[in-house]
Order: sequence, then structure tokens, then C-alpha cells
Amino acid sequence: MKRYFTISLLSFFIISCSSLEENPFPGVHKPDVIQGNVITDEMIDTLRPGLTQKQVRYIMGTPLISDSFDSDRWDYVYKKHNAEGVTEHQHISLYFSNDLLQRFESK
Repeated sequence: MKRYFTISLLSFFIISCSSLEENPFPGVHKPDVIQGNVITDEMIDTLRPGLTQKQVRYIMGTPLISDSFDSDRWDYVYKKHNAEGVTEHQHISLYFSNDLLQRFESK
């Protein structure tokens, strides 16, 4: 009798542990994780060659990545991870010459 009880108890633990792999903490809220600069279509539509760095900073905000060796390139990166594991990614690089925006490219 003791043997059957032990086997059933072990079976119960094995089954319950395997169900935890699918959803380790049922009922627990997982918040979205947002990193970087929010980049909207309105911001990108406002950009045009000839804007100064000060004007671009007013439109886009402070760049996430500014290279200390190349001050003529600014990179804005945005990442959003939601609870289901879906990732949204945006990246835009702006290139300046003599304090004026020359071009930008979205990756």
C-alpha cells in the first residue's frame, strides 16, 4: 500500500511540474517592456534635409546612441517586448554635415 501511495504522489508531482513549464506563474501580469526613443510617423514626416541639430533634437528628442567619435550621426532605437514575446523594433539613423541634416534612413 505504501508503494502505491509513493508512486501516485510522485506521479502527481511530475504532472504538476510539467504543467508549470507552459505558464510558470498563472495569473501573474507581465508588463510590456519599452526601451529607447519612441519614434512616430509624425516625427519622421517632419524631418527634412537642412534642419539644424537643435531643430532635430526638438522634433526627435535626445538620440539614444550618439557616437563620440562621429558627432555627425545620430541613432534613434525603439524596442517593445510584450507579454506574448512579440517584439517591435524601429531604428532610424540621421546624418549631419556642418550642423545640418543631410539624410536619414530607417532600418
